[in-house]
Amino acid sequence: MHRGIKRLEPCWQIAIMGWSVYFINYFLRYNYSAAMVVIGQTEGLDIHEMGLIASILFATYGFGQFFSGFLGDRLNPKALVFCGILGSTASNVLMGVSSDISVMRLAWGLNGISSSLYWGPIVQLLSLYVSKERLRGTMRVFSYCTAFGQAGTYLLTAWLIARFSWRLSFFVPAVMGGLSAVGWLIVSHTTGPVRVRKEQRLAGSVSRPAIPQSTLYWKSGLPLILFAILLMGILQNGLLTWLPQMTMDSLHIEAAHAVFLSAAIPLMNSTSVWMLKGIERHSKSNDMVNCGRLFACSAVGMLLVILLGSFLPVANIVFYALVSVLATGINTILISYVPCHYTESGRSSTIAGLTNSAAYLGSALSGWGLGFAAGNWGWECVNGLLLALCLLGFVVSFAASLPWRRFIDKKRCPNREN
Repeated sequence: MHRGIKRLEPCWQIAIMGWSVYFINYFLRYNYSAAMVVIGQTEGLDIHEMGLIASILFATYGFGQFFSGFLGDRLNPKALVFCGILGSTASNVLMGVSSDISVMRLAWGLNGISSSLYWGPIVQLLSLYVSKERLRGTMRVFSYCTAFGQAGTYLLTAWLIARFSWRLSFFVPAVMGGLSAVGWLIVSHTTGPVRVRKEQRLAGSVSRPAIPQSTLYWKSGLPLILFAILLMGILQNGLLTWLPQMTMDSLHIEAAHAVFLSAAIPLMNSTSVWMLKGIERHSKSNDMVNCGRLFACSAVGMLLVILLGSFLPVANIVFYALVSVLATGINTILISYVPCHYTESGRSSTIAGLTNSAAYLGSALSGWGLGFAAGNWGWECVNGLLLALCLLGFVVSFAASLPWRRFIDKKRCPNREN
């Protein structure tokens, strides 16, 4: 197997193994959200305690992203990813053997920090090994990790819960994590030192003047972009985290069936990749304008939930699926596309860390905040909050589109694919 891997070009080895490792991380990271309802029933946790554990992972993940992105541009990104795999695997084992809520919080906090070591360093590796012409397309393919990873996690978790125990929903992903660690070690060895790749990329690039930090972070509209990402994180992960509970409450079905039904939502999110390709083919607008349009369509979907949900509870699943697909499209633009524009400045990992950090800060707010709102005022209040977030995201995205366009026009970023 080792010899077969070496026959692949280094760029393909990094892209394929990076995709596989990040895909498996969804099983290591989202299995609690999928099993949360059953864990709460089995271990006697209320909705606030369940939401707090989810928020701890999102908060530590977002906090860790801030530093891992910075480190990915300065340390060996391959080593950082490997440490992340080991930490995520260990935290899942700890979660599987525990019944104490304090230990669960500790384990899931460790998982958040460990999982934060994946994305920024992987983006840095892709920017070094993959050509600029292929980079944007490669990042689009990485969006399938989100859709297939989330769907696979919910399906596997629901099956394990129905046939065995919720604890296996942590032990099985831990085994997958251990196997991915072995594969990552092999690819890290066969693709050569990262330092050599950096020297080759610099030698083959056109000399450019240093880009001031103010241009990178302020004149590109990055603060507004990060705020839009925060709103997207609340919307996307709020739906994913609480949809099993919302489905169980509205349709009055068993927890395992609610998890199975919720697995269809992430699977439908894979259509967001084709949606984005169609938008890019027929629209010459910049990425932030497209984000604004997707936020507006999401607002329409949430409005339909509010207006029709009480009369047609089953239709809520369709509307939530629509909003989830649109939110995944927003995620792809803001999390996958935006950091690629900072490759030539040597800050792709830093920006990837910042964007993912903002997304999971939003996720942390959704885990605790939406759970608190649901527990005190019901799911109708949650739907109203999500509608307001969509409208605010629409405004913020269009406000960010002007500085972003000026930044792109400076030609200090990779070319857009047609």
